[in-house]
Amino acid sequence: MDGRRLSGMLHEILQSGFFTESCSFTGQQLRAGDHRSCLLQSMMLLDTRYLPGFALRDFSEDSVSEYARSIREVYSDKQSNMLRSVIQYLTDAFPERNRHLKKISIPIVAYLADMAMDAGIEPLSFGQWWEFFTQEDPLFEAYRPFCGSGSGEREKIYGRLAVMAKSFAAYHRIESP
Repeated sequence: MDGRRLSGMLHEILQSGFFTESCSFTGQQLRAGDHRSCLLQSMMLLDTRYLPGFALRDFSEDSVSEYARSIREVYSDKQSNMLRSVIQYLTDAFPERNRHLKKISIPIVAYLADMAMDAGIEPLSFGQWWEFFTQEDPLFEAYRPFCGSGSGEREKIYGRLAVMAKSFAAYHRIESP
């Protein structure tokens, strides 16, 4: 996918209901481009699942910028279609604004949405799990330490992913990813 098509796809996704209606970005975050950074972080995390040899270093601004440069001309139609499917799934899972869908959690929510699609879990059931996780699940307390200072570090990203995946699997009674 050439750079212009890639840029157009990213713009289209950022205009989706998920990013414009469901997610909880402040005006300042939108002006700073945090929604775009969040989308790129989601793509990075999904690439760890699908691209052998892709190593996620962290979610620092430098890493995200480096990733954005690296995918020009090489981001495949298969990756693009998968990403669009994930975002549509999330749009269906969260038809209204969700105050817990923040920059820190969205990449992991996108990763788990991809796994949910593979497991045949309906979008609304996925959204119900997210509500349970953020409102009632005792595991949410185990998630919090991975959200503080340095939350973009690799260990904290994978810490959040591990806790959320455990909750997700228990809620849906599936094998933990």
